[in-house]
Amino acid sequence: MNRVSVLLLCITTLAIYFIIAKKPELDIKRYEDQIAELEQEVLEREKENDSLQTKSLELEKAIAAYDVIIENFRNQIYDIQRDAQEKVDAVDNFGDDQLEQFFAERYKRLVKNDSIN
Repeated sequence: MNRVSVLLLCITTLAIYFIIAKKPELDIKRYEDQIAELEQEVLEREKENDSLQTKSLELEKAIAAYDVIIENFRNQIYDIQRDAQEKVDAVDNFGDDQLEQFFAERYKRLVKNDSIN
């Protein structure tokens, strides 16, 4: 091989090497900016999520407290209904003499109070 052939072979080899070895330049700056924006948005959403979870826990506690209050009211209503039913049942069981005595005493007090005024 002569010098010209060797020189051409070297130049060709170098040219092929640079063509193959040269990576195409990508505009990765734009993608990095988008990634940074998305990461920031994720952080904001995580903060919002934490805030909403805290509020959710507070509301669940409030609901539990209201449930206790409601249950207490239901128990009171049940007690009142039971007492009223016992009184109604007691009146149903009164005989004629007992009813007469009951109303006489009741209205006797009312008549006394009206006559005083």
